[in-house]
Amino acid sequence: MLDYKITEKFKKNRVEEIEMYVFRRPKMLFFWLAAVLGLFFSTATWSQKTKYPMNDHPNPYRTLNGYFDLPGDRTWGATGAIDIAPDGESIWVAERCGTNSCAGSDIDPVVNFDQQGNVLTTFGGGLFVWPHGFHVDREGNVWVSDGRGPTAQELIDHPETENMGHVVYKF
Repeated sequence: MLDYKITEKFKKNRVEEIEMYVFRRPKMLFFWLAAVLGLFFSTATWSQKTKYPMNDHPNPYRTLNGYFDLPGDRTWGATGAIDIAPDGESIWVAERCGTNSCAGSDIDPVVNFDQQGNVLTTFGGGLFVWPHGFHVDREGNVWVSDGRGPTAQELIDHPETENMGHVVYKF
């Protein structure tokens, strides 16, 4: 009698498990299929949208190439920053020593130009790795930040730059 009850209970539980599996599986399969298809179509639709510029008005400014000449035989590198002097007559530029880095260079990266593009003054040689942030305050003080430290290759090529970078100078 005991064996019969265990066997019947086992059969009953097994039948319930099979019914659950058989009837629940299509619902789960439908759910996952709908989720995957929904994700696929929403992503495909989103990726095909055309984006238009935020400002499609004409540019009121014109570009003047070669207006500012650097002293000597220097060539322009990456320009880290630009600011107008408090007098409104001259412009300050932080230029990255003819390349994209001043590591190991004694070239003055900070240059002041007049309205005609003539150099008024230069300074900052040997102080910067990557002149980046820049501000000229009301009193005419020039604030220049060194935006990063030397790269691994710059340290190999110019070991003297080891303690340079990540600093703000006030001139």
